[in-house]
Amino acid sequence: DEMRGYENTKKNLSLPLRYPVLSARDTSDVPICVVGNGASLDMSVAFLRENRENMLIFSAGTALRTLIKQGIIPDFHIEIERTDYLAPILTEAGIEGIDLIGASVIDESVLQTTGAEIFLFYKEGTIGSYLDEPSFVLPFAAPFVGNAACSLALTFSRRVILCGMDVGYKKEGKIHSRDSIYENETQLPPDSVPV
Repeated sequence: DEMRGYENTKKNLSLPLRYPVLSARDTSDVPICVVGNGASLDMSVAFLRENRENMLIFSAGTALRTLIKQGIIPDFHIEIERTDYLAPILTEAGIEGIDLIGASVIDESVLQTTGAEIFLFYKEGTIGSYLDEPSFVLPFAAPFVGNAACSLALTFSRRVILCGMDVGYKKEGKIHSRDSIYENETQLPPDSVPV
């Protein structure tokens, strides 16, 4: 998996650069709402609709489908996956025309799904980020895309709002939003640890 990510980084960031690479800048006061695909996203839809014009929306991973089904178009979609299975999922979700911010390790087919602006970043903990010695490596961007989206938001703003970022199993509760690509099992896995 790591070698696939390294090969993707070499392709995505070969010279001449096809995509701009993000670097750290001074933060602003523009609010950024990071939207994950947790079950609480369903309760946040009204808030997102009401405040859409007052903040930037970063869609993290599979939250994209729920947002679009609810008529909320994010300003940026964030991805970090190395494999190509994600391209048809994003296409089905409706990513066309949405700006994409992706880790350098993502598969090229994912980059081709949007047709809009694409920005890449080096992600902490990946081999390409250390061998290539970039000027900026995004910290705390693993293991989930929500971590990367939060870290990106905190890189650019002092005002970050989280919606649907609950990860984990709740007793007799859904794991993901109702419009998720995932099945919404309500049974806890047998090896769950109470927290």
